[in-house]
Amino acid sequence: MSQFRLQAGSVTLIANCADELREQANWLLATIKKLHEQGTPLDDARRIQFGWALLTLKRRDGEIVLCEPNYAGNPFSDVVEDVTRTLWVQAQQVDVLRSLGLAGHPARFQDKVVIAKGCLDEPKIFLQRQDSVEPADSGWFIGRVVEAQAKEEDYEGIFVYQLLFARPALMQVMAIPPGYMVVFDGNRIESILDPQDRPVRLPK
Repeated sequence: MSQFRLQAGSVTLIANCADELREQANWLLATIKKLHEQGTPLDDARRIQFGWALLTLKRRDGEIVLCEPNYAGNPFSDVVEDVTRTLWVQAQQVDVLRSLGLAGHPARFQDKVVIAKGCLDEPKIFLQRQDSVEPADSGWFIGRVVEAQAKEEDYEGIFVYQLLFARPALMQVMAIPPGYMVVFDGNRIESILDPQDRPVRLPK
């Protein structure tokens, strides 16, 4: 774990994360500083949406620590003074979007994903995103590539952040916009189809 710092006016912004995320951490700090310069107060407990994550500022004396939701505990009420998971996911999503030449449409950590029960344990699955009807709906559906005729009770809803632990490789495509379908074989992206069902060039 490393600590990265940046002066923003009279306070020092601090981001704690894995050392290999140095570039992403410095970019995040610069982004928060720019928001401050544009008029966003750096108040204690202020929340800032950052892609898929909701960051919380924790202020003590002349320092402000960037905190992410406690994904391993209760991310809706608790935070940790660490942004490793936030930056790790964000970096992967940015890489995929750049490779595909797409603008991001983040699925927030607290948004719902509909899945076929048990499909996350299967090697070959597909993810398909539609326009969400409700604010807390990501629009994503995850199912088996070969699916027996399913009944309504064979589906369930989970939160986006739960994929971090159930199938972390899927997080890299969660910012792909509606209309696309992604097929995974294990942790590898096997194919991606655009809204016209045409295959697109895969991320490297």
